[in-house]
Amino acid sequence: MSSRFKGWTDSAAYDATHRAPAKKPKGAASVRAVNVRTYDAIIGIDPGTKTGIAVKSDGLLKIVSTEKAWRAHQIVREWAEYCKGNILVRVEDARQRQWFGDTGRERMKGAGSVERDCRIWEEMLTDLGIPFEMVHPKNVKATTAEQFKQITGCTVRTSIHAREAAWLII
Repeated sequence: MSSRFKGWTDSAAYDATHRAPAKKPKGAASVRAVNVRTYDAIIGIDPGTKTGIAVKSDGLLKIVSTEKAWRAHQIVREWAEYCKGNILVRVEDARQRQWFGDTGRERMKGAGSVERDCRIWEEMLTDLGIPFEMVHPKNVKATTAEQFKQITGCTVRTSIHAREAAWLII
């Protein structure tokens, strides 16, 4: 593996570079090159009380931060206005998660509030007419700050939420 994955296990480095795409819905047509659309900005969202948000424009990460939910909504609206609606928002969708493991009841309640946040994001983006994708959590890679810095070259201080949002758009 390359030097940007220094300190990673071989399987973690492989997973980071060969993420499996989400399952295609039944009956969905395959995408052809003529159907590919380019966007002025792509925004990644990791919903929750500490919402991770990342914005990629002109091939660069412009924002990688953790915000309150209302502020993240405002940032998305501002970018949609700035890019005249030519943006794509990718939201980590906790509702698609099937297994929670042997965790306590409090954890399940927390998962429920994140599911509610996902519904709110979906409703807002639909109402505003902003193109979006709800992404299965298994397609989001958790990394340490050091790993994230090595992979992206991003030197700003980031939380796990901001890094997961960035993984949605890298």
